[in-house]
Amino acid sequence: MTAIFDVDHTLLKGNISWEYGKLLFKEGHISPWKMALLVSSYFLHKGGLISMEAVHKASFFIFFKNRKFDRDHINRFLDSLKFNPLVLNRLKNDPGEKILLSSSPDFLIGPLADKLSIKRWGATRYLIDKDQMICEISSVMDGAKKADYLKHLNIELDQATFYTDHWLDMPVLEIVQRRCVVNPHAKLRKKAQRLGWEIIDESSVSSYS
Repeated sequence: MTAIFDVDHTLLKGNISWEYGKLLFKEGHISPWKMALLVSSYFLHKGGLISMEAVHKASFFIFFKNRKFDRDHINRFLDSLKFNPLVLNRLKNDPGEKILLSSSPDFLIGPLADKLSIKRWGATRYLIDKDQMICEISSVMDGAKKADYLKHLNIELDQATFYTDHWLDMPVLEIVQRRCVVNPHAKLRKKAQRLGWEIIDESSVSSYS
């Protein structure tokens, strides 16, 4: 059995990229107008006006471009993250292999996987140059790429469980045996209820099976 976990708003209570950006802002590495620009991009995406890839590009140029990769700084940041305790409990107690999948940057998801002793993970790929500077987005790990990543692993998807909060992960939800949606928005919640998928809410646990 394999348990596959989305990260943002699923395993974590927030978005790891946003939380790291807030830390950089608090430390004075990002100007207020750049932070305002990113917030605007986020709400445009929530309103369906720009794509997730556009938000990633905005995050890259505002937060990460030409910033030095600092593993120690990232590891200290990871210690401040707030996990969804219900999902974290599943991760800790599931006896099978665990996999992390996220559209957030690999330089954050990789260290998070290490912290959780998870060997296999997939994330949006950022390139690091010879001076250890973050220089380019290589590929965005969207729902379709998450599904492709899993299909190329030597795992039995018909015995796998996937935890996610977002409708955009439907390509993965369609190929696994067991689906568990976490604090889902209305559209995903209705589908989960109709199809008998498990629903985890922070306030309570509801199971439709």
